[in-house]
Amino acid sequence: MKKITLMLHGPVLSSGRDHFTHSEFFAKRISSLDLNVNFDCSRNIKWYISESKRLGLDLIYVGWGGDQPALAAIFGCETTTSSLVIINPDSSYVSSGPFGFQDNSSLFHQAVLAGLKSVNPKSTVIRCRSDVFFSLSKLLVDLEKYKLAGIDKFLMLADFYRPDPACIGDMVMVSCAESLRLLHDDLNKRVVSGNRYSNSIHSEFHQAIRNLPSEFKYICSMSKKTVDSMLWRGCPHYLRDGHDTNFIYDGIIAISP
Repeated sequence: MKKITLMLHGPVLSSGRDHFTHSEFFAKRISSLDLNVNFDCSRNIKWYISESKRLGLDLIYVGWGGDQPALAAIFGCETTTSSLVIINPDSSYVSSGPFGFQDNSSLFHQAVLAGLKSVNPKSTVIRCRSDVFFSLSKLLVDLEKYKLAGIDKFLMLADFYRPDPACIGDMVMVSCAESLRLLHDDLNKRVVSGNRYSNSIHSEFHQAIRNLPSEFKYICSMSKKTVDSMLWRGCPHYLRDGHDTNFIYDGIIAISP
């Protein structure tokens, strides 16, 4: 298998909901702020540094300027084999999103674009949030399976929601670097210009994927084994409502032209 880059992005301390409190919010309409958890991502980051080295993956971490001392302590001598990118993103476009969420999607897109600058456009990239943990070895099995089937240009997603295929999760995404750059560049420009596809980042991803060049033909979903290994802010994915019935695993969908 050709060289693969794992690109992590986000803060060392992640504040927000997890799968359990996310379900509580929609079930009871409790204030979003009352359900936030503060999650220290340093353990995730340290594990990814070790595991990416074991599996022969390149690693890029894109972090915020305020986290530089903490990241320097986490990476230490590992900066010789890992690329640590520190950015001070433009926070002008952070706003209150739907349901009382903080919409910081522009920070998300800026971080991904900064990390992709040093990656070969044709390289396969696993893009993952710093507050998400999952089994890299299980994901590599998924990747090999699709490539053996002759599918070499695709976007692989962790969250593919059966009741609403337009709802695409942002936690983990796998594709070639160039398609990810096109995707996040389109979304960031729309945030900055005020011409967004939707006020939901999940729906926006779906529309932006549809607008990718036709050579990126497929959306693939990860195996249930891979998704079952996921933790979001320390909370297992299987605690999410409809985990066994509402999500598509090992699926392939052709993107409409």
